[in-house]
Amino acid sequence: MSLNHSFIIDLAGRYLPPPGRFLDFGCGTADLAALAVDHGYDAYGVDTFLGVGDSSENLTIATGRIGSRAIAIDPNKPMPFADGFFDIVASNQVFEHVSELDGICREIARVTRPGGFLLALMPTSEVLWEDHLKMPWVHRLPVGSERQRMLLKAFRRMGFGTARQASDDEWLNRADAILRGEVFHRPVSEYVSAFSKHFRLLAEDEPAWARYRIKRHPLLKRGFAFAELPGTDSLMRQAVRRAAGAVLVLQRLP
Repeated sequence: MSLNHSFIIDLAGRYLPPPGRFLDFGCGTADLAALAVDHGYDAYGVDTFLGVGDSSENLTIATGRIGSRAIAIDPNKPMPFADGFFDIVASNQVFEHVSELDGICREIARVTRPGGFLLALMPTSEVLWEDHLKMPWVHRLPVGSERQRMLLKAFRRMGFGTARQASDDEWLNRADAILRGEVFHRPVSEYVSAFSKHFRLLAEDEPAWARYRIKRHPLLKRGFAFAELPGTDSLMRQAVRRAAGAVLVLQRLP
């Protein structure tokens, strides 16, 4: 079980305990939606099942976990739900794959009831590690630039990266395609600006994410008392932003 998924369920319970209608937006194999069902939520999962990963297999797995509530959607069309259908929408590592934020935010807002919640975890341009390519820093250079290609090649030769069986040129072309059209590294302020047209920002809750993981780590949990000290929130927020990304809690405007 992913710690991100269990954290999201824990976070959801603080704002709206089950039962309630729960949408796993960008569900992949529906791990989060299935966990939400296990915790008493009336959960659904949606995804385009396109792009990164073996998406056709993901749909089969998702359907096996939550049945017909795993739904393939077209990002250019409305989701098959009534206005205000969901109490909570949660998204784990998905918004960085969305090319046009405003339309998706508008559609998520449509299916979220007034006063409902959006929980969003995603890497931002502040992170130091590009997890889709398994390399540090490369996403912080201009996409397609010679400097970026040189750094990609250098890190690959040092043993970083994915698809070791591919040639350098094949892998560089694939990495370039990912950075140009599959993963969009935005600052957290850009996400907040897009969400704020329909939602009120309640918390930038990276400290809660950090404490949740520290408490469950066999070694780090010994230092949990430090994480509870006054004044550590800012430090943990900055650390999580560099290591993993943003954790945003938002509430649907009336």
